[in-house]
Amino acid sequence: MTVSGEASQLLRSARDIAADPTGRTLINPGDIIQLGDNGMPAEITGIALAPGDNVSLTLQRIEPNSNFRRFHNKMVAYRIIRSPTPAIAMPTELPPGAMIDLTGSGIGRYGNQFSPMEIESNYLDTTLLPFVVAANRSQLVDYGSIWILFGARGEVTRVLSTMRTGAGLVLQDIPVLGDIHLLVGRIGELKVDPAGQLEDSDGAPFDDDAEDGTTPILNNESIWVTVKSRNGEVLTSPWTNPFDNPARMIPAGPPADSNAQRDRVRAVLAAARTSAVEARDLGSN
Repeated sequence: MTVSGEASQLLRSARDIAADPTGRTLINPGDIIQLGDNGMPAEITGIALAPGDNVSLTLQRIEPNSNFRRFHNKMVAYRIIRSPTPAIAMPTELPPGAMIDLTGSGIGRYGNQFSPMEIESNYLDTTLLPFVVAANRSQLVDYGSIWILFGARGEVTRVLSTMRTGAGLVLQDIPVLGDIHLLVGRIGELKVDPAGQLEDSDGAPFDDDAEDGTTPILNNESIWVTVKSRNGEVLTSPWTNPFDNPARMIPAGPPADSNAQRDRVRAVLAAARTSAVEARDLGSN
């Protein structure tokens, strides 16, 4: 396949490869090209300079039954999907003393899909997962990582969490119905006791000096890191006081069942995530 030299990125890549066949450039062998209006895929196996400052591409079928004869001696529209490459920027590392609170993180306006409590649909019963071994902090159930997968255009294509079953940890898909909000707070503020998920049972955690501190969702030093689902852009937003309205105050004492506790947690999340949602996630659930 011959491509006009007007395709400047391909021409630059061909020149770079000619100078250093082992180096990486903008477009490389192994990248995918889609041909024609129906986007027939093929793998680029070679990129070379051709006469007249054009570029010669060697292609390999991906689908065995693909018929490329229809493109012979014709002008064909194409699109190149580049293979993932390491980012130029250094990996982001949290400063000492900071962590991501997955119990308060999730997708959309009030989602907490990353919380083990939500994964197991259990917010109160300490005899079941995820609290089954919570009495011993050294044996807390490990729910593994949250996987955020991106597409060729930078959009979030899939989000995966883990569920513990009799066979071990099993990955499960979480529908991407909005932007992803990660709550960054201080290490050591997470509460193991389900009754303390929203901090004190008196309904006014800011009005006392309890020695057990406050959870990240109620700490004004916490911030939101938002990953926009449509383009993968990463932004930060300030924490919002969820108790600026007395009607949002947490009722005294734990609720009677997990459904009621889930509703309480989500109500506080929606209030604390106000800045992140209104500034970054308009139109999401």
